[in-house]
Amino acid sequence: MKVIEENHNDRESETAPFLSRRGSNKGDVKGRTMSISRRSSVKSAIGSDGKSKRSCLQEIMQILQSPQRLYEWIRFISKEFGWKFFFLVVIGIHISKGFVMTWVRQATKFWYRDHGGVDAPSMQVYLAVARTPWTLKGIMGLISDSTTVFGYKRNVYLFVTTSLGLIASLYLTLLPAHAVEIAMAIGAFVLINLSVSAMDLLVEARYSEQVKEKPQYGADIVTFVTAGMAMAGIVAAVTVGPVLQHFDVQWAFSVVVIANAFNMVPIVGNFMEEEPNSNSCFSFNVETIRKFKSFFYLAALMAVISIGILVLGLTLAK
Repeated sequence: MKVIEENHNDRESETAPFLSRRGSNKGDVKGRTMSISRRSSVKSAIGSDGKSKRSCLQEIMQILQSPQRLYEWIRFISKEFGWKFFFLVVIGIHISKGFVMTWVRQATKFWYRDHGGVDAPSMQVYLAVARTPWTLKGIMGLISDSTTVFGYKRNVYLFVTTSLGLIASLYLTLLPAHAVEIAMAIGAFVLINLSVSAMDLLVEARYSEQVKEKPQYGADIVTFVTAGMAMAGIVAAVTVGPVLQHFDVQWAFSVVVIANAFNMVPIVGNFMEEEPNSNSCFSFNVETIRKFKSFFYLAALMAVISIGILVLGLTLAK
């Protein structure tokens, strides 16, 4: 009886996912294997009674401390969910939200300093106005779900917003701060935030679908998304200071230009794996709005307030 129980525990440990093995589905074990090092690590984490000896956080820290295990885990993510989804998250979340937004938040303050004549209270108002697109994510999500343009619900919106962000960052890169009007600069910062927030929203929608399709790997996806974004933010925080200290602020926004150009890769390559679902150039599904009527009213109210704050900020900046 003891031998049978040990064999049963070995089979479960060998077929469990890398981070989510404690909550794995026993019916989803066909053809799933692990390397020798991964099997031994799993067996050491599972006692004879089948209960985990390590917490999820301890397992994550062990992975991060071991380059080999980190490499195996990343390879597991790309193999299980596909290389398109892997690079979609890397470019759309890690680089765009984690790196670019940390870089932009710091570079914007130095831009106002170089412009001159902007006091601290006014700067705080301008910074708040520039971040208003993040409050529009609710209404943007409803629009993308209900409105189809050229048969696509996501790629078209990503292309438009990313193009606007690329133009805005080019504008701030090519012109020195003292040659740009405050209102134009705020508008450029708004477009950069709009491009990043739209990318963040629609990529989140994509990996939420992956979690629903493969719930046994939910912990792996969430860890991959959040840990990568945090590490990218740390890299940005460490590097933006020396760049702003030794170079002009325009160089900082040139990095944003490069990052926005990278955002075009998953859009053009259709890393969303979105298939056209309509033969018409434009279609609107009113049933989606009716289904989420209460949420639509709330999102519309937030959008009106945010746009009002944006217009007020631009008016005061003139």
